[in-house]
Amino acid sequence: MPAVSSYTRIKQLDAELIRILASAQAAGIVENRVQRELKLLKRDMADARLDVRDYELAETRDEQIKLGKAAIERLQTIQQGILAASQYNIFSTVEVAQLSATIAQLQEQLE
Repeated sequence: MPAVSSYTRIKQLDAELIRILASAQAAGIVENRVQRELKLLKRDMADARLDVRDYELAETRDEQIKLGKAAIERLQTIQQGILAASQYNIFSTVEVAQLSATIAQLQEQLE
């Protein structure tokens, strides 16, 4: 089984997150007070995708270590955002587990 690059994995995570959020908004379960948190989550996800891209394109190992740490911290923020949104039934228990596993795999790849 070929290894999945961290950038491919973050793109998959981003697509899944966007799909879930769009579905929740279409179903009308997103309240106004939650909208702001979801916008922050989407922004953090876009920033994490860029962090991982920069990590993979780094020219030196020192630069890669620095960028990897930043990406790991951003992924932790995303994890917290997912958990917070799950309190409003945006994410199901299964989705939280799946997204958390993907985030853990990404963090492992970036170390």
